[in-house]
Amino acid sequence: MLLDLVQIGWKFIQENGAIVISVMAFTEWVKAFIKSQPWVKSWMFTAIAFVIAFLCILPSGIELVKAIDLPFIVKWVALGGAATGIFKISSDIASRVGR
Repeated sequence: MLLDLVQIGWKFIQENGAIVISVMAFTEWVKAFIKSQPWVKSWMFTAIAFVIAFLCILPSGIELVKAIDLPFIVKWVALGGAATGIFKISSDIASRVGR
């Protein structure tokens, strides 16, 4: 059961790389506008990425209650995790190269 869910998430990320990049781009765009605010914490950018990921994969023309099932949640977490993971890895590499 758990392996099936992991497979669903992995397949979704493999087939939808453009959505992962879009989530990263939208998150950076939002970050550019709000990062100078005094109330902003670093964890909020991860939360913003997951919200954007949710909005990107939400199907249109269907009731929200019917759309949210276990495979949808797995895809949402996989998309948000992939987008934030790729961003964090790339920023770590960039900071090490810049030393």
